[in-house]
Amino acid sequence: MASNLVSNGDFENGTANWSFTNQGSGVADESETITNKYCKISTTESIYQQLAVGSGDKVTVSLSSRGVLSGTISVMLNNSNTSYWSDTFNSEMNSTWTSENFSFTVGSDWTGPLVLHFQAAYSATATDVVEVDNIIASK
Repeated sequence: MASNLVSNGDFENGTANWSFTNQGSGVADESETITNKYCKISTTESIYQQLAVGSGDKVTVSLSSRGVLSGTISVMLNNSNTSYWSDTFNSEMNSTWTSENFSFTVGSDWTGPLVLHFQAAYSATATDVVEVDNIIASK
């Protein structure tokens, strides 16, 4: 079994290993029969984490999402607006947790360091969020 390239993708260790673009996003708790931590990404905000991949690597990303917003998942050059790959997650704007899978191949022209980046879509309502959990990336 391939190892997960994402650290703390279940957010059970709070914000460890994740960078946030603003104070509006963060880790929250929910309790049903068990306690689950997940990440709430506020409108137009993002979270990201460095991704150890190289040219030609085929990467699969799985995650759970929900919320009133959709979001963009992308692979970007760290500290820039250069995006090499992107797709939409939570496009149905689900109110319950929904599993999603994405895949991409690292191009030979992708310079590093690369980050896996999640950004919430724009909303005029500042309290709108998209939530993510159980992020796994493997090659």
